[in-house]
Amino acid sequence: MDLVWILENLSSPYLHLMNDDVYVVLSFLWQHLHAQYDELVPALCNGFPDIFPPEIYTWDNFLWACELWYSNSMKIMYSDGKLRTCLIPLAGFLNHSVRKFSFLY
Repeated sequence: MDLVWILENLSSPYLHLMNDDVYVVLSFLWQHLHAQYDELVPALCNGFPDIFPPEIYTWDNFLWACELWYSNSMKIMYSDGKLRTCLIPLAGFLNHSVRKFSFLY
């Protein structure tokens, strides 16, 4: 079960099985993401429709991008000494091996 499914089904009858604290956190996250989307995306799509076409910048695509960012971003120390959050292509595969078991990293 992924985060997007859980967030989209917060009213699902199965979610009563979830710990109350987890439900509260997920509800807050859902509200936070909706607030970010509602504040940012319509303004960009209305102000710059050639750059931000509304048919691409949908709620579903926004959720997908958030899930990607929150699950795959990494903190990287740049040469100027600043710590920045980045998405590094293929970095998610670094903890996988072509062999059945991996003993060395």
